[in-house]
Amino acid sequence: MKWKQWTAGALALLMTVCSAPVAWSADWITKGGSPHRMSVVTDSQGLFELTPYWETQPLGESAVQPAVIDGVVYHLSGDYLWYLDLDKIHPPQVQATAVYDPAVGLPVPFNRAPGGSFIAPQSSPSYSPETGILYFGTGYGWLWAYHTRERWYQPARLELGCPIVGSPLVIHDQGRDIVVVADRPNYPGEESRPEGRPLCARTHGKIWVVQGLDDPAGTPRTISYEASTSKSDESGFGGFITPSAVMAPPHGNNPSFVIGTDGFEGGRALRLALDRDNDYRPYRVWTVDSTAG
Repeated sequence: MKWKQWTAGALALLMTVCSAPVAWSADWITKGGSPHRMSVVTDSQGLFELTPYWETQPLGESAVQPAVIDGVVYHLSGDYLWYLDLDKIHPPQVQATAVYDPAVGLPVPFNRAPGGSFIAPQSSPSYSPETGILYFGTGYGWLWAYHTRERWYQPARLELGCPIVGSPLVIHDQGRDIVVVADRPNYPGEESRPEGRPLCARTHGKIWVVQGLDDPAGTPRTISYEASTSKSDESGFGGFITPSAVMAPPHGNNPSFVIGTDGFEGGRALRLALDRDNDYRPYRVWTVDSTAG
């Protein structure tokens, strides 16, 4: 995965200047399992010009996509989670605001690992409309929840040093959010980039099922799916899990999802389900191997 191709600097909204608008709501498609992070399909128009409509101040290094929720743009960039209310802007130059801790009056450095190293975000946020919470992973291995209406936040401290690069999958079941996210070990040479980076203590990825992040008064609970790294084992997966999980039809009464792995030659897709009668413990439904390299 060529994750070195960062986006840096300002967040900009581009307007397509063409003869007539041809994009409709039915044309919108999702990426990473979230309907709040989308691209649009339009008819072919030939040559057209893109011009900036508005642009923020420089926000910092990032490799994630913004999310738009109730007319507010959220974007992980640099140290912070930024937001911008589209009803209150005056183009072309607009000012984004970092989410801050009201107790100390300072922005929250979500993308700084314990110890102080900044690790650029790669996990695009996913939103739960039922609870109003935005979920996102970090390059140092923690999963964060931020309530977009009540403005509180809390982390699930997964294994420090193992980067989360895929978008979280939010499964709202029985009145609560179940969040599925995968991490990976360090790539060769990544250990010292940046200096002081916390290191992943293993050489394979894990799939995490996180409960309780939607309750600020509780303690998040985690269960991980971990299996052999041998391709001969149908339940196993390779060392690197970088794709985002996507929802699949229920397996009986249990929610299920599919996730890809790229630690094997050819890759593998796993369908896992969450056992509602056993604290949403994940189990394998099927495995599909790719023949491509």
